[in-house]
Amino acid sequence: MMLGETELALILPLLTLGIGYLFGARRDAAKLNKEKRTQAYLDFLNLGAWTGRPEVHAIFKKFAEQTPLPSHEQQIFTELETKYSDLNGRLLLYGSPGFLKKLVTYYDDFPGGWIAEGGEDAYAALVAEMRKDSTSRSYRGYRDHVKSIHLSGVQRRRDKLQDQVKSGELKIP
Repeated sequence: MMLGETELALILPLLTLGIGYLFGARRDAAKLNKEKRTQAYLDFLNLGAWTGRPEVHAIFKKFAEQTPLPSHEQQIFTELETKYSDLNGRLLLYGSPGFLKKLVTYYDDFPGGWIAEGGEDAYAALVAEMRKDSTSRSYRGYRDHVKSIHLSGVQRRRDKLQDQVKSGELKIP
């Protein structure tokens, strides 16, 4: 059975709309997936920065030494466990294979996180992988910038600020 011009004139626009809808839905799903991956990566960075604070380090140290935590520290620790659990679930759903491989290695090799010896380099590699996933290009020295901006550089800047204030070199109004 051959279709006439009238039938084709009716079917072709519907077929075109259907194909356009399918491609559009696929594009929208990919965009949403990328947005969720980017948000999970940002949450990973934010949580990593928060857990890098000295007072949180003290809580982790007590936990690692199996020292009982006072109730307010236990509350902070429980909140962090919950946030990491949620975050790891989102990373498993939306993280790229390259990132997930680096994350597993990081967790296995550096249970103390980026404060462990060699942990900063591994963490910086994770951030570089996140950047690659976000289609931003990496560059020579990027990992050093990660360390300076997000990891040990934060404590160095705090220490320098405190030293400058103590010495009177810097006055804070």
